[in-house]
Amino acid sequence: MDFTPTETQTAVRGVISDVLDRGTAGWKALADANLLGVPVPVEHGGEGLGLLEVASMLHEAGRRAAVLPLWETLACAVPTLVACGSEEQRRRVLPDVVTGECVLAVALNETGEAMPQMPRTTLRRDGGRLVLSGRKVGVAHLDTARYVLVSAALEEGGAGVVLLEPGRSGVSVLPGRASRGEGTEATLVIGDVEVDERDVLGPEAARTLRRHAIAGLCLFGDGVVAGARDLTAEYVKGRRQFGRALAEFQAVSGQMADVYVASRTIGLAATSAAWRLATADEHGLDPDDDLAVAAYWFTAEGPAALHTCHHLHGGMGVDVTYPLHAYFSWTKDISRALGGTHQTLDAVAASGVGRS
Repeated sequence: MDFTPTETQTAVRGVISDVLDRGTAGWKALADANLLGVPVPVEHGGEGLGLLEVASMLHEAGRRAAVLPLWETLACAVPTLVACGSEEQRRRVLPDVVTGECVLAVALNETGEAMPQMPRTTLRRDGGRLVLSGRKVGVAHLDTARYVLVSAALEEGGAGVVLLEPGRSGVSVLPGRASRGEGTEATLVIGDVEVDERDVLGPEAARTLRRHAIAGLCLFGDGVVAGARDLTAEYVKGRRQFGRALAEFQAVSGQMADVYVASRTIGLAATSAAWRLATADEHGLDPDDDLAVAAYWFTAEGPAALHTCHHLHGGMGVDVTYPLHAYFSWTKDISRALGGTHQTLDAVAASGVGRS
């Protein structure tokens, strides 16, 4: 494995960093910089690149604790449509993603379980109709999304994915709560909504969506922890007590070393999982073990690292006018979206990592 960024990945990272650092950058600004077309095939107006290039975007967005639908649209939905969507679905959706006119949301999590492989939400036949029903939690960006990719169990076995318009009759959006505050996530209640066959994605869509969702959250989370790490390092270098910078105290430098080690290992696990997923077809690899390890490592080490960052900031860390709280909130929300330490550790065990 060689995780050295390519020239293209470095260029993508540089462009999105420039856009995000303008301070007022929104979705349209990313479109104007040709960033939203990074994973979209050339025939649909995009750049035809892949997950490793999107990883650069997720990392930089995470470092700035940005609230943009990058994970949902570019890391989850677009790769699933490219791999498993029909040509009609791709023509209908992807060109408008490139121009910024189409935001895509994802609805995977259900009450009590993050990203279940067999959802309780169902897609079934009711006479001559195809009907979708269920409840999804932790869904973001529903106010701007044109479609939501909803995972559902199929009557014939397995799981599938439906392209659902969130404003349809029979679909209710209930307020949800997240560490980032009210209004950032919602619960999607789907009550026997009739679905057109042309809105059902092809085989393997549920597995593809779930894998990319896990990889994308870990990549974004890597950026979040790195951003908090750098913010804290600058603070302890500049803050002086007893005539010395905080960073000069051995206890402080030791704790910063722990944060650095946690950040680097989270990044390595996330990058390894993304590389394994991006090259799975080329090398005949199964990415699920790497994805399980990356998810567990983030849920175990990410929140702990942010606790240390808060401790080193003292009272400044809880000031709402200071950015650290945004990183801490994101870290908690990502850990919850991945399933927390118990569910992710169960996934590591189920994957067989470490068995001889």
